[in-house]
Amino acid sequence: MGLPLLLLLLLLLLLLPPASLQGARFHSGMNQQKQLSAPEGGSIRIPFFFYYSQDSGRVSNVKISWRWKHFHGDFIYKTTPRLIHKNFENRLLLNWEEGMKKGSLQISNLRREDEGLYFCQVEMITEKYGEQRWQSIQGTELTITHAPRPPLQLTSGTWRGKEFRVWLLNKEAVVRLALPSAVLKIAILGLMVFLRWKRSKGKLSGIPSLSPRFLTGYFFLLVPFFSFFLLFRATPVTYGGSRGGGCIIRTIAASLHHSHSNTRSEPHLRPTPQLTAMLDP
Repeated sequence: MGLPLLLLLLLLLLLLPPASLQGARFHSGMNQQKQLSAPEGGSIRIPFFFYYSQDSGRVSNVKISWRWKHFHGDFIYKTTPRLIHKNFENRLLLNWEEGMKKGSLQISNLRREDEGLYFCQVEMITEKYGEQRWQSIQGTELTITHAPRPPLQLTSGTWRGKEFRVWLLNKEAVVRLALPSAVLKIAILGLMVFLRWKRSKGKLSGIPSLSPRFLTGYFFLLVPFFSFFLLFRATPVTYGGSRGGGCIIRTIAASLHHSHSNTRSEPHLRPTPQLTAMLDP
């Protein structure tokens, strides 16, 4: 009885993995920014950063994929095999190269229906741990905001065989200009009526500076500055991704020209740590 038991113990020892491999485990993670927002019609970059065990050995066949709306949602982008969702056709660009551990997914010409969660997934083959695949759990929530309308609109046409372009005020800008002018005009007219009534009583005969003629001239001098100030004050300075009001100042005077330019800026995004889920290969 002793010999068969000894042989069984030796067989069990041979079948057990070495002690150095018993504690070995593949570690990985994915970082994405929790929330992002961008205006409708603009563009956005969704950054990502992934990591894995340093003892994985040689890594090959790295694939990046993106899911949309929920954790098990439809794939909207795959590097291999190449895939772009029909709703994002000609609007997606992956800023990433093999060998890098970070990058971003750029979405252009944003639409209202692009709102939702975006999840980055990584797949690779490691020398030590074989095929591995993991994905962010939290993802990035993208919000599409309303795109502000410019106070000026470019209109083109032809006159005597020559093409021209002119900037025209839209309805909102006209209201911004007309409303303060009307309010100021009513206030000054009311003051004029009051001063005429006082003068008829003989109480303001010695104050020529407050005559109706003086107030009328003062009104026509003050209204343009007051109106333009309110227009600039109410105009968003980040419309279309540009900064400052230089473009508005140049285009307030309706003039003929042949070209114009637009500038864009993109938000500087910093990824934040979040939970990741290991997926079965």
